[in-house]
Amino acid sequence: MRDTIKQEPNHFFPGNKVLLHTLCFMGIMLLLLAPPLRAQSGTQSGAPLSFQDEKLSAVLQKISETNTLNFSYDANDPVFDQPVNYVSEGESVDEMLRNILSTAGLQHKQIGNQTVIFHAAQKAVVPVPETIIPENKPPPEAVEMNDNPVQLPEYILDTVFLHDTILRIDTLRVTDTIFIEKEKPQKQTPSKIKELPVDYFQMETNRDKGWAMGVFAAPVLDDFSLVKGQKSFSLRSFSLGVDVLRLLKRWNISFGIRLTQFNQRFTQQYSSSEGGVYATDTVDAYYTVIDFDTAWYYVTDSSWVPLEVREYDYQRTNTLGYLDLNVSASFDLYQSAKTRIYLKAGGQLDLLIYDNGLAILGDDQKKATDFDDMNFNKINYSVSAGFGLKYRIADQVDFNTEFYYMRYFNEVVTDFPESTRINAMGLKLGLVFYF
Repeated sequence: MRDTIKQEPNHFFPGNKVLLHTLCFMGIMLLLLAPPLRAQSGTQSGAPLSFQDEKLSAVLQKISETNTLNFSYDANDPVFDQPVNYVSEGESVDEMLRNILSTAGLQHKQIGNQTVIFHAAQKAVVPVPETIIPENKPPPEAVEMNDNPVQLPEYILDTVFLHDTILRIDTLRVTDTIFIEKEKPQKQTPSKIKELPVDYFQMETNRDKGWAMGVFAAPVLDDFSLVKGQKSFSLRSFSLGVDVLRLLKRWNISFGIRLTQFNQRFTQQYSSSEGGVYATDTVDAYYTVIDFDTAWYYVTDSSWVPLEVREYDYQRTNTLGYLDLNVSASFDLYQSAKTRIYLKAGGQLDLLIYDNGLAILGDDQKKATDFDDMNFNKINYSVSAGFGLKYRIADQVDFNTEFYYMRYFNEVVTDFPESTRINAMGLKLGLVFYF
C-alpha cells in the first residue's frame, strides 16, 4: 500500500497555503509512526496437541487450524507423508514445530504472515520488497496571483511502502486403491450337458449344403449260380465304387460308378457212358437124375456192359463282372454334430464287362458248358435300398458305413433251365470328403 500526498497549486484558495502545508506534514508523520502490520507471532503458547501415526501434512493442518497459522510448503514432497508421533506439553508453537519438523529434516521461518517450511539444507526465500521510485516531478513553479509572483516553499514527500507477500500453495492429492475380493465359487459337480444338434462353438465344414465325394468297398452276399441245383447265398463277391453327392440339407443326391464282381465256387462230380453189350453170368447150377441119367440146370443173369465210360469232377469258380452306373437319394433321419443316420433308395444300370467259368445245365449233361458258348445279357437293370451311418472323424471327412439290398430285374443267362436273377446284400465301408 502506498500513500502519496502531492502538492498541487491552489488556484482557488491562495490564502490557505499554511493550513495545507500543515495538514500534509501531519499525515506524513502519522504514516511514519504507525505500527507495521505483522502476522501472528509464533512464540505464544499453543493448545495441547497429540498426534499418533498421522501424516506430517495432516499434523500441519491441525496446527494451522488450532493456532491460526498459514503454512507454505511443497505438498508434492514425499517427506510430508511420513508418520508423526508427538505429544505437546504446553510448549510454544515455535518449539512444537521445531520438534516435529526436525524429525523429518525440516525447518520453518516466519515470513510476513506465512510460516514457510523448507529442508534444513535450503534457505528460506525472503521476498524482497519492490522499490518504487517516485516519478520525478518538476519543482513547483511560481504562481502568479494578481500579477505578483509568489514563490512557494519546496517540500520533499516521503512515500511509505507496506508490502505483504502472501504465498500459499496447497496441493491435495488423494490416491485411493480399492481391492474388491470376490469369493471364489465352490467347484460344482459337472452335470451332463445336452448335446447340441449343431456345434455353434467350433467352426466346421458345412454338411448341409455343397458337394461331397465318397469312396467305398463292400463285401457282397449273393445267390449267383450257373450250376443246376446249387443256387444258394455265399459271401464271395465284392463291390468297389466312387460317389459324388449333392448336399441339400437333409437330402443327399448321389451319382456313382462302381465295379461289382460276382463269384461262385462249386464242386461237381458225375460220369457218362456210351454204347455197350449185355454180359450173361451163371448165378447157380444144379442137376436132376432122370432114368439113370443126370440133367444139369443153370441159373443165369445178364448185365449191361458199356463200351465207353467218362468220369467228370469239377472244382471251379465262376466269375461275372459288371460296371454299374448308380443314381440314388438319401434322407437324414437323425442329425447331430458328429453323427447322421439315413435311409437310401436308388437304381442302376449294369453293364457286363467280363465273364469266366463253366455252367452245368442238368444231371444228364455229358460235359459242362463254357461261358463263351452261352448267351449272356450284356445290359441289366437293378434297384437298391438301404440305410447307413456317417460319423465325423475330421473337419472335412466322415466315416461311412451302409447296409443295402440289390435286386436284378433281368436273367443273367436267357436259356438256362433255372432262374438266374441275382439277389445281393452288401455292407459298404468308406469315407466321405466334403468340399
